[in-house]
Amino acid sequence: MGRRGDIIATMHVQLKARAPEVHPQDYAISDPAEGKPRIGRVVAAGLADEHRDRHYLIVAGTDGRSHYVELGNRSLSEVSDHPQVVRVTPVVAGILDVDRTVAEVAAANSGIYSVDRHLRHDASANPRCAEAHVRRLEAVRRGGGEVERMPDGSCKIGTDHLDKVLAFERRAAAARPVEIETGVACPMIAGGDASTARQPTKCQSVADTHRRQRGS
Repeated sequence: MGRRGDIIATMHVQLKARAPEVHPQDYAISDPAEGKPRIGRVVAAGLADEHRDRHYLIVAGTDGRSHYVELGNRSLSEVSDHPQVVRVTPVVAGILDVDRTVAEVAAANSGIYSVDRHLRHDASANPRCAEAHVRRLEAVRRGGGEVERMPDGSCKIGTDHLDKVLAFERRAAAARPVEIETGVACPMIAGGDASTARQPTKCQSVADTHRRQRGS
């Protein structure tokens, strides 16, 4: 059983104390790899691994099951364990359009990316969006993505930049496997749609990813 057995035992202790009506057959362990967001009420929160400072939530989902959700190194102070409704969205590691754009611009400029080079390369781009690409590069650099910041503010990347970005994304997802949104409307209560969410624009996606990487 190993890790799974430990999780089930933790759920049993917590739910027996806080929601004794929940039957063990309704226990579920959330797998971020499924990429499926869930909405539900927080039943319990605790420390999953004291040595690595990783935490968890138990969420009573709208599907009638109680889900164990690993938070990674996210502090419990960010998520209250009062009975409130939350949306849990798995962080799926992957290469973004912004990363491909950076690689394309750099490939056309001897491995160098900058706002000016971006704007010359793509006449439809605007400075604000290009600057978001620079912030993305800086986040990757700080995360060990082998981005070299040049004295003039431009960035030098290798031909394997996308591979480095993917490795960076996987490390970030392992550290914080889910995003938690509090105070959301619950479909069971307000008649909302758990699967519906406003889709961000490309530049909003860059900014959101940058905030996640900073842990803010």
